[in-house]
Amino acid sequence: MTTRERIFQLMERSDYTQRKVADKTGLSSATISQYLKGVYNGNIDNVEGTLRDFLDRETERAHRRDIKVHFVPTHLARVALDLISATHDFGDIGVIYGPAGMGKSMVLKEYVRANSANKGVILIEADPGLYRQGVIAGAVRPAGSAQNRQYPRAGRGVRTGAARQKLAGPG
Repeated sequence: MTTRERIFQLMERSDYTQRKVADKTGLSSATISQYLKGVYNGNIDNVEGTLRDFLDRETERAHRRDIKVHFVPTHLARVALDLISATHDFGDIGVIYGPAGMGKSMVLKEYVRANSANKGVILIEADPGLYRQGVIAGAVRPAGSAQNRQYPRAGRGVRTGAARQKLAGPG
């Protein structure tokens, strides 16, 4: 199956659009559009290499989603949750680091699950293939969802500003 066919297949069976593929790969929407139409005149090898890397990451992500993992409140997890809660309450920045597989992401997801309704917590997960615009869009969508519905035709700057205000909170 060609890279082009794999991209079409991904877009058909998921919520991916050409714009979302562009955000996730760092390629422009015009490049994605031209590539999919078969009229791209630039360096096709670079574009296909970038798209193959993206498709491989998406395949791996799909396999990881199939694994059901549940949060286990270990002593270390409770310490991390307390740190996150205190950091959130004081409007500060905290750092939790450690080797892969220690449960850092699980703790963050548990904090979001337990606090999204009453504290307005959102989780923005970065992806090695996600470029700055994609990270910003990831923050704007959940934070500015009400503004997006209220001003569906508003420019990105309006929605981003509204989301920025919501993320900053009062004071």
